Amino acid sequence: MRLRSLFSIAGSGGGAFLRRLGLFLQRQTHELSKRAQKVVCQKKLQTQWPVEKPLVSVIIPCYNYGRFLREAVESVVAQTFQRFEILVINDGSTDELTRRVLDELCYAKTRVIHQKNQGLAETRNNGAVLATGKYICYLDADDSIEPTYLEKALSVLESDESLGSCFSWVQCFAERQSIWETADLDPFYLRQFTTAPSHSVIRRADRKSVV
Repeated sequence: MRLRSLFSIAGSGGGAFLRRLGLFLQRQTHELSKRAQKVVCQKKLQTQWPVEKPLVSVIIPCYNYGRFLREAVESVVAQTFQRFEILVINDGSTDELTRRVLDELCYAKTRVIHQKNQGLAETRNNGAVLATGKYICYLDADDSIEPTYLEKALSVLESDESLGSCFSWVQCFAERQSIWETADLDPFYLRQFTTAPSHSVIRRADRKSVV
């Protein structure tokens, strides 16, 4: 056991070390308490959503990301599940390329909304207000989703009304090639770091109850 190096870390940066140690112990205690809890499964049937409305609204905020926007939109258009609407929200883009792409954007089931710059969080909230779907999927303008993503996520959510969201692992591309193994929406971990991707499919009624 190399205890000397451990104590030298504690001596030179003891506060940071003790914080990390405390966090580690909290996580271990939390995991042990989770294992001791009984898992109660419930399944609630739900009423059918009106067929004239999209089942899911995909909200794509865009600020100066015109070089990626078409790929994001086309990844939604190519979904195996087609009962959706796409809301592209221009958050006051100043880039000439982005403005041109937004003006030329012409895809089925797609609306482009323009607003003054309000930031990502507020833009997502504005999109949720304009959405007409039963579910919301936030998709960043520089991201994309696999062709079966909506079909698989919605099949889970539609099977059980007690579920509020559904998401997948994430494949990072471009300059960073890796797999982000996302975790459950555990309040303990949510207070510390992001455990779910932005493109989670969320039940809109549950979003309202939280906001």
